[in-house]
Amino acid sequence: MQRFAAAWHGFGISLGDIIPSTEYWVLRPLVSGLSFECAGSDIPADWTRYSGALPKDGLDGHQVSSVHGTSSAQFRYAAFRDGALRFAFFASPRPVEVSRPWLQQLPGTNPSPMHILAGRPSLAVEDCGPIVCSCMGVGPNSIAGFVAMNPCANQCVMPVMTSSTS
Repeated sequence: MQRFAAAWHGFGISLGDIIPSTEYWVLRPLVSGLSFECAGSDIPADWTRYSGALPKDGLDGHQVSSVHGTSSAQFRYAAFRDGALRFAFFASPRPVEVSRPWLQQLPGTNPSPMHILAGRPSLAVEDCGPIVCSCMGVGPNSIAGFVAMNPCANQCVMPVMTSSTS
């Protein structure tokens, strides 16, 4: 077995189903929509066309924002309909560096296109980091913030049990 030699890596979120067209892909259901990871051995000639073809229902009538990097394999794309985020896709020659936990909670909401293309929340929004508790949506940044605001929270106080024998 050989390691897959990817020319590019991608990450995306979608409110609806997608049709992956790469050698590697994996889907993850979200509370609202899905997220996906993908990779390919050939860089698409037209990232805008490639991204627009991923959503099963298409993106006709959507407002689209995109950014092309200096490399032909760097690309960011977001599609909105009536102000709501319907689809976002990020591609890079290396694994995509974006805030996945933050992005995964956004399909169907009204975030700023600028923040979506940045792949990170603004400073006014907490980025919880990688999820360590999926039930409560807690990440290490949330825990560190709580401990910083509550200095006594990082000390474990255990009652001392004593027994007396007569």
